[in-house]
Amino acid sequence: MTTATTDETTVEPASIVGAKIAVHWIPTPSRRRLLDHDVELTDQVEIDAQLVLVSTRGASAQHHVLEPYFESGVPVVVIVHPGGETVAAALVAKGATTVVAEGREATALDLLRNVTSDRLVRSFQMHLEGGTGFSATPLEDPITKLPNKLIFEKRLATMTSDGAVHRLGFIQLGPESSLAVLPRATVAGIRRRFASTASEFVAHHHGELFDVGDCRLAFLVPDLSLDDTALMARRLVDVSTSFTSDTVPVTVWVGTAGPESAIDGDSLVSMAIKSLEAARKRGMPHLDGEELARDSSASVELDTALAIATAVDELDPRGAHSERVAETAAGLAEAMGLDELGVARVRLAAVLHDIGKLRFGEAAFDPVEEQFEAAKIDHPNVGASYAALIAGQEVAEMIRSHHERWDGTGFPNRLVEADIPIGGRIIAIADFLDGLVSDGMGTDEIREAFAKESAAMFDPNLVDLLLTLL
Repeated sequence: MTTATTDETTVEPASIVGAKIAVHWIPTPSRRRLLDHDVELTDQVEIDAQLVLVSTRGASAQHHVLEPYFESGVPVVVIVHPGGETVAAALVAKGATTVVAEGREATALDLLRNVTSDRLVRSFQMHLEGGTGFSATPLEDPITKLPNKLIFEKRLATMTSDGAVHRLGFIQLGPESSLAVLPRATVAGIRRRFASTASEFVAHHHGELFDVGDCRLAFLVPDLSLDDTALMARRLVDVSTSFTSDTVPVTVWVGTAGPESAIDGDSLVSMAIKSLEAARKRGMPHLDGEELARDSSASVELDTALAIATAVDELDPRGAHSERVAETAAGLAEAMGLDELGVARVRLAAVLHDIGKLRFGEAAFDPVEEQFEAAKIDHPNVGASYAALIAGQEVAEMIRSHHERWDGTGFPNRLVEADIPIGGRIIAIADFLDGLVSDGMGTDEIREAFAKESAAMFDPNLVDLLLTLL
């Protein structure tokens, strides 16, 4: 038999292999640590269990399920997380046997081994030597009774100490303009009632809720998925309506972040706060860091693409050509009955339709230049290749096909009639129209030019629609 060594005592331990352990509200990481010791875990209330482990993550309203254990005398050990000290004390008052810090769940099994430790004595000695006496720093908000910002930061540091990035969020109660006109007692009541309800939601997902000040709560939900976190956030926002004053509206915003958008604890908090602030500015109830990062990236990419289009227009003697083509193309798309997203795609493709010319510089606009013909033939493919990754294949194909002809003699792929994407057909007409206008043609001349090219260069139905709009 192996000898077990504790902090100062060496004893022969009893075997715990196969022992039945009842667990309640114990998070997944804690369960994994317990299973390393070859014990059997059950979520059911079973008074024949040899040991019961309960976490302070469980909601107070659920503690009644522990009563059969207290009555039967089964040892009940409370696994306490930072900030859960008050809950742990309440459970001990009800009959729990002892408490063990989260992360040291295996220590609870020492009750079955009859192994003891003086770890607490030594910790107390260090506490006294540190000169702290018994005047502890407040660890909870006096109104919401939730663990405070200090505990939140300690808990987050513990969770991310091994490099793991979990999921967290911030909940803001506001707006400040509304809360400022309410009596302090009313605001305190709203905060207290909302915190109580939010605690139930978060505890249901094995999470932890904290009050970090300034009408802001923080939550940690390590095992929750991105979609489930979004669902929980929406429920928190929905329930906030029940705390609204009769005369002053109270709103809740939620910002979240997880491993999709952060690489460590600091960036996790930063991204969640940025998401919260962005949600408030946009008037959105909830925004996740992944979506914010995606939006930010898309914004940078769009700004770059538009800058390229502007650079091309500066080389083009017609000036602001892409902007005018985009306006005409969008008008045609709307007249055709395309939905809002469809019109947006056509407009974007029209703005970017000539960006491939930037690769050829001024040669793309000067017929005497050696590369002029290459620029003319190649710029649709070059522009489409650039746009495909950031704007999608549909926009790319509109760009690629804006020099195709209805009769199949266009380029680069000699597409025929309806094989040409509708966006490409629309941009071709808008592009041609801007060239005619830039050459100083009047309406009658423009009508004549389109009538000549209808069914050869352009989709005749689109030509009819354009002439109607003209």
